[in-house]
Amino acid sequence: MQENGYYVTLYLNQQGTKITGKAGYQIGRKVTTGNVIGGINGNRFFARIYWTASGGRGIGVYIGEIGPWAWIFQGRTYDQQATPAVIKSFNSSKATLFYCAPVPGKAEVVRTAVPYDEYQVEFNRFTKAGYRPVWIDGFRSVGKTWINAIFRPDDGQTPWVARHNLTGTQYQAEFEKWTTAGYRPLQVESYPVADGIRYAAIFVKTAGPPFLAYHGRSEADHQSRFNQLTTQGWVPVNISVTPWGGARYYTALYEKKDVGSFAAWQVLAASQYQAQINQQAAAGRKLVYLNAYNDPSGSRFTAIWYSNAAVPYARHGIDPLDYFALAKAQRARGLLTRAVTGYTEGTNLRYAGFWSS
Repeated sequence: MQENGYYVTLYLNQQGTKITGKAGYQIGRKVTTGNVIGGINGNRFFARIYWTASGGRGIGVYIGEIGPWAWIFQGRTYDQQATPAVIKSFNSSKATLFYCAPVPGKAEVVRTAVPYDEYQVEFNRFTKAGYRPVWIDGFRSVGKTWINAIFRPDDGQTPWVARHNLTGTQYQAEFEKWTTAGYRPLQVESYPVADGIRYAAIFVKTAGPPFLAYHGRSEADHQSRFNQLTTQGWVPVNISVTPWGGARYYTALYEKKDVGSFAAWQVLAASQYQAQINQQAAAGRKLVYLNAYNDPSGSRFTAIWYSNAAVPYARHGIDPLDYFALAKAQRARGLLTRAVTGYTEGTNLRYAGFWSS
């Protein structure tokens, strides 16, 4: 890491939420070393380095994002709670998922930019600690697929099932299996991987209004179905868009319920999305669904507003290093994360999301 004109190297061991290790920086031929004490909270880290140098001692404080866009750590990360235990070496040249011990009883836990092949491990850890997923967002960036997820405490009273990494055929089979068993979809999601489109869904066994869904539909087919269904009184709940092979494919969930008036848009550029936020707020509608994606023309947003909904706090274009401070501030206001979605602007990772009571 380059800090104030010199390079800092951290050699760390991390166990649970604790960080210990050594640090060094070099200016010319002079090397200064220090001891590191720190910790991890979610995807954020903090570390205090106690430097020993000629003429006295000093303390450096380093705070930042643990994720694929912040290469500063070298050492080992491991999770003793996993069965079998997970141990990984890492350094500043490769993406490594940092493990943080799940703490039971939080109002929510949000995990961002989890490498796709590591998500099942994270899922197992947090569900084992008493949480269940309520949101999953898959997105493609820097040539890889990543997952954002929201977990909330599992009350043990609501049966649930979550599935991801499904082909279209597998998704349809899972959808039929669980809805036939009395479950209803809480969320449906589509996202790109290296060799095609994959699907994810969260099902819950609760009472609710009638629902219907479809996946992998062309833009024209989706628009035709959308027009027909909304005329019949169906309301969009999720509309996930995934570009592939030069076309956009739509996955959607509808319910028959009273939401007042609603609006839904699926191909909004950032400037158009901001204009719609203002326009829908003026019309008395509140954001209830948000998802982002990238196609050859750039980043795009799909969003749904209802007039019968809580007033949210919404942001987009969020730098990863700013996301957790922003989320923490909203939780301090008593708001929960309703959506967090990832996308790229140029080569930069950005988040969009919203919070409400």
